[in-house]
Amino acid sequence: MQRYFVTEPSLFVGQKVTIRGEDFHHIVRVMRMKTGQQVSVAAAGQVGLASITAISKETVDVTIEELLVKDAEPPIFVTLIQGLPKGEKIDSIIRQACEVGVTQISIFTAMRSVGCVPWDKKEQRLTRWRKMAKESAEQAQRRRIPEIDHYDHLEQAILALPDQAVVLVPYEAQDLNLPTLKQEIRELDRTINHVAIVIGPEGGFDTKEIDQLKQRQGRLLTLGPRILRTETAGIVVAANLLYEWN
Repeated sequence: MQRYFVTEPSLFVGQKVTIRGEDFHHIVRVMRMKTGQQVSVAAAGQVGLASITAISKETVDVTIEELLVKDAEPPIFVTLIQGLPKGEKIDSIIRQACEVGVTQISIFTAMRSVGCVPWDKKEQRLTRWRKMAKESAEQAQRRRIPEIDHYDHLEQAILALPDQAVVLVPYEAQDLNLPTLKQEIRELDRTINHVAIVIGPEGGFDTKEIDQLKQRQGRLLTLGPRILRTETAGIVVAANLLYEWN
C-alpha cells in the first residue's frame, strides 16, 4: 500500500488529513486513485490506515481509520557519515541507506573528495537529497524520514554526534591487522542505542581524518580482502549491523 508522509504532530482514528503538492499529484495523476480507496499516512513516528474521502483540484482529503502497530524502524539509531563522492553516486547511497534502515545521513566534503557543494547551492542540494530520502522512506514503508545534513569537513560531522554514539570506521589499510566487521559488531554492547558508520570518498581517508576519528574513539575495522566502492561500503556495514540487531 502506498505511504505518504504528512506534517501533523500526531495521528488518531477519525482524524481528517489533507494531502497537497507532489503527493497530491502522485495520488491523482500517477496512481489515479479515487474516493474510497485506501492509503497509509505517516507522521511523528505514527502510521495510520486512511481512506480517501474527497479529491479537489489541489488537495486530497483522507480520514484515519486505524493506527498501524507494525514498525519498520530499526531498534537502534544508525548514522551514516558519508564522504562526498563524485557525480551522482550520493543519490544511490541515500536511496539504499534509507531502504536498509539508516536513521540519519551526514554527508561531508572529505579532504580527498573530488566533488564539492558550493555554499550557494547547499540548500538546493539538501532539498533534493531530502526529497530522495522521503521517497525512499515511503517505498520502504518506514515510519520516519531519515535526516539528511551536509558538513564542510569530517570534524564537523563528528562533533554533531552524541557522546554515547559508537563510531565504526571501515579502513582500507590491509597491513594494520584490523579487526573484522563481524568481530566489531558482535562485540558491541547491546545496550547502546546509536552507532555511526564513517565512510571515506573514492580516494579514501586522509591520515589527518583518521587521526580525528581515533581521537573520537573511532573503531577502525576491515571489510575483508576485497575493496568495496564508496557507494557500496556503507550499505554493507549498515545491513550487517541491522541484521545482527534485528
